Amino acid sequence: MKFTCTGFGDIERALADLKQTTGKSVLRRVGRKALEPVKNKAWQLAPVDTGGLADSITISGTQKGGIHEGKIPGIPNNPKSQVRLFVGPDTRFSHRGELQEWGTFSNPPQPFMRPAWESEKMGVLSTITKELKGEIERTAARAAKRGKGK
Repeated sequence: MKFTCTGFGDIERALADLKQTTGKSVLRRVGRKALEPVKNKAWQLAPVDTGGLADSITISGTQKGGIHEGKIPGIPNNPKSQVRLFVGPDTRFSHRGELQEWGTFSNPPQPFMRPAWESEKMGVLSTITKELKGEIERTAARAAKRGKGK
């Protein structure tokens, strides 16, 4: 499942004033904070036999088997304003997570990632909206104080 946030024109312009690596760091910090409730909910909903599946659920900047992906905020062809974050079981449990989520011929599905996303998605967007502008402003102020702009 993918999602893209759009309509953040003022944020895009503010990101343009930061160095690319700095802008991406801002987006990652906010994105991780926003996705934490999804991770926690998935952990609560994950089927438990040994506990390994739930314990493997992580937020990562690289896809390690995560079932859900988000680009935050995301204007195509502008890598400075795009960050991809994944939430889901890490590589040790990604296959098992998919089997649990979607089921198999002999085992019914036991969804945990999709319900976690559905219950928390509005909070994710709310956190991004509330946190992103302030984080950009604080980062820009620190950079200006150090004399480092673009």
